[in-house]
Amino acid sequence: MSHAELRQQKYFDTLSSESENAKQAFEKVTLKTFPHELPPLPYSTDALSEIISENTILFHYGKHHKTYIDELNKAISGSEFETATLAEIIRDAAGKPSHLSVFNNAAQAWNHAFYWHSLNRDGGGDPPPDLKHMIETSFDSVDACKKELATAAISQFGSGWAWLVQDDKKLRVIKTND
Repeated sequence: MSHAELRQQKYFDTLSSESENAKQAFEKVTLKTFPHELPPLPYSTDALSEIISENTILFHYGKHHKTYIDELNKAISGSEFETATLAEIIRDAAGKPSHLSVFNNAAQAWNHAFYWHSLNRDGGGDPPPDLKHMIETSFDSVDACKKELATAAISQFGSGWAWLVQDDKKLRVIKTND
């Protein structure tokens, strides 16, 4: 199992049994080979309307995510990447200037699938006990962690991500560009 697949499995292991359908849908997207397809959203386009408008979801999903999938398929058609999963494409194209377009589109296709499956209409609540303990050890409280994540996300120039990452036995917040 590759490093990317191990990280992906760790993510799956953190999902509750109630998230089994989302887990299976995300696996299907990331482990599929050519041609890659725009996956269905794990909820209706208006399910998150209290925090993200339906118009924003339709635009981001139907235009941005779809474009990354379409461009990835164009870039890998007839190449050695046709038989690779999305995770393998990202791993094998990373850091290679000749495969920059392949990497960027594969990574964005994965990022968007991850993003959609990270959101939940009924989300929130307490993190699992082990994670909560690590958060409290690293940030003093869950609220302090949320505040630091929000600050990192809001201060990100352009587009990118704010991440909660494990660094040895502590957690910290980092920012990355696309």
